[in-house]
Amino acid sequence: MASCSALRERLSVAGLVVASALLPQSALAHGAVPGIMGFYSGFLHPLISFDQLLALLALSVMCGLAPKPWFGRSWLVFATVAIVGICFGLLGYQDARVSPALMAIGFVAAGLAALRPSGVQTIQILLSALAGALVGVSSAPDPGPVRDMIITACGGLVGANYILLAVVGGICWFRDRFDHEWSLIAVRIIAAWIATISISMAALALTPR
Repeated sequence: MASCSALRERLSVAGLVVASALLPQSALAHGAVPGIMGFYSGFLHPLISFDQLLALLALSVMCGLAPKPWFGRSWLVFATVAIVGICFGLLGYQDARVSPALMAIGFVAAGLAALRPSGVQTIQILLSALAGALVGVSSAPDPGPVRDMIITACGGLVGANYILLAVVGGICWFRDRFDHEWSLIAVRIIAAWIATISISMAALALTPR
């Protein structure tokens, strides 16, 4: 198995440190906060929004198990479509179905990562596009001053991409440093857990109250 880059390793370690430091600050998301605090608030949003986090973790595991060229393509598609999604969100597009759709993406991506069937690269690209669009829409903050909304949304975009890169880097680091066979099984078990949580949360979200 080809080794992963040192950049991904550094991103994975830094991602764990930053996530552990920032997670308690959930109260800051997700209004349009002035200045740099708006960027910080937006950055936190994918970390504390369960639907976004599940979709991002599932997509990250799927990409982390894929050949490296396919991860690069998936990330490029995700980042590009997420920008489009943010634009729609800033223009006021909101839909209650976004949250269960994100969890459905989490279920499909994590399920495919756990099962590892062949020839799913095209599906991976499609899931990356769908996740990017929905995460982008979800990253748009509540209405407020336009400048503050844009800064907060940009923070959300950076946060989502950081999670994706950090988790993929962590998976590559783990698989490079430990026995390939059992490390692969361990990652697939994690993927199965993510898939189970995602479908359970989607079912709860769609259950009439």
